[in-house]
Amino acid sequence: MKKNLFLMSSRLEGLLMTSILALAMIMMPIMGSNPAMAETKNIVTMGMWSSPGNSMLPHFYHLGYARAVYRLVFDSLLEWDENSNIVPKMAESYEISGDGKTYRLKIRKDAYWHDGQPVTSKDVEFTIQCLTDPGYSFMDFNLVAGIAGAKARKKGETQDLAGFKIIDDKTFEVSTEGVFAPMLDGFTELHIIPHHVLKDIPVKEMANSPFAANPTVGCGPYKFVKYATDQYIEFTRFDQYYLGRPKIERAFISIVSPDTAIAQLERGELDLVLGQGLGDIPNIEIDRVKRVPTLDVQTASGPYTQGLMLVCTQDKLKDLRVRKAIAYAINTAGIIKKILLGNGSIMATPRAVGYPFYDDKLKPYDYNPDKARRLLTEAGWDKETPLRLVVPTGNKERIQWATVTHQNLTEIGIKAELQQMDIATMIKTLRDTPEQIDAFFVGYINYMDPFMYFHRRFHTDSIPGGNLLYYSNPEMDRLIDASAATVQKEERAKIFDSIQEILHDEVPVVPIVCPASTIAVNKRIKGVRHSILYVTRNIHEWEIQ
Repeated sequence: MKKNLFLMSSRLEGLLMTSILALAMIMMPIMGSNPAMAETKNIVTMGMWSSPGNSMLPHFYHLGYARAVYRLVFDSLLEWDENSNIVPKMAESYEISGDGKTYRLKIRKDAYWHDGQPVTSKDVEFTIQCLTDPGYSFMDFNLVAGIAGAKARKKGETQDLAGFKIIDDKTFEVSTEGVFAPMLDGFTELHIIPHHVLKDIPVKEMANSPFAANPTVGCGPYKFVKYATDQYIEFTRFDQYYLGRPKIERAFISIVSPDTAIAQLERGELDLVLGQGLGDIPNIEIDRVKRVPTLDVQTASGPYTQGLMLVCTQDKLKDLRVRKAIAYAINTAGIIKKILLGNGSIMATPRAVGYPFYDDKLKPYDYNPDKARRLLTEAGWDKETPLRLVVPTGNKERIQWATVTHQNLTEIGIKAELQQMDIATMIKTLRDTPEQIDAFFVGYINYMDPFMYFHRRFHTDSIPGGNLLYYSNPEMDRLIDASAATVQKEERAKIFDSIQEILHDEVPVVPIVCPASTIAVNKRIKGVRHSILYVTRNIHEWEIQ
């Protein structure tokens, strides 16, 4: 009898073990696609719509989605708070001289790199030297353009950076050639990179270096672990973070489509989407996620201006009447009403509504297809001339309004051709062979100080870094430069109004919408505050309950 019981028990144990192994085999591929599903106790999983690309190194990235990654791994010296004030972050303090030309910053004594080395003034100097190197070809030179000697160094006229002075390991001074009003704003975007890790890599090779794809030494709240290409990025907390050990041990950013993200939010597999153009709840789905009892839905003003960007070097677009015809042809009000369900603002210029210095005196181009046709006739437009439009994959709503725009342009007699392209390929094409694209749909993130935005997108010096419109206007360049040379708010407002008047009248961009940003957050995650600032700015304070 005992022997029979033993045999039965052994068989049951064997069957149980076989069942467990079979279940494990079934679950493995599911967990592989969503790594956080395997263990959710002290993990936060965030969603965004597209890949960060092959470089996640600050100042050396190709795609805006990389910002979501490097903001967890690297920190800036200063930051904007929710009351629109610039406050210290990795710097413990800053002082400005009486003449407004010298800035002294002290780095926090408890700021360390993830390998245990202290963050020093040398790291700040190295970061600025990279951005002012003649071989630097990305968008962030304007963050430091006002530093004395920066422009001469960028042109290769000198190797020195006259306006940077190391006082000690944790203190440095920056001097400007004249008044440079956006200097502090530049420090909010200047994410410091490690001198001791990168010093031997030529600036021209930095974006393609192994470290750019695997930035394991940062100074932010989370350490980079790995990037599973086009699937997810994994992070683990930095216990010695100067603002305090993050309360959540591990973090993941999953690369998902909007439809997949919503389904995963409903099932509790995804904790939140990142918003602000990186991962927003489509407006048509907002009511759906509001009905999910485990989700907190938050809406904020968006920092992105979405539009149709015209490649201004194309002969077919050089006639102003053609550009204005395109502007009058697009039913922006209909797009906002039917696609965004009213959750967005019509813009007169490519500057985010509600941001400082937005010129609300200018009126948007109204939807007037008859006027558009007349302008095309006056310009002698050949109806057989193709207008090649490109829209990036990933953003579902942008693809929808690109489709509407395509239809609107067809209706006024333009032979419009719409192609979807992954954003990395689109940007590479615009930089290497811009003659292959006539116009493209994209969103531009705004900065609190308009100089940074206008210089990056519309200054001749920014071709082909951030100015992929290849728009060049000497008067625009002069005005943008002048806006940085005074701190008088009224004078700057007049200059920014003039800049926006030129953009409105010359139409290098057809503004479509400044969309609101809506995210959904699992209620188990506490501390997420959605605003005009990026969502993860206080991720070290988030906790799971």
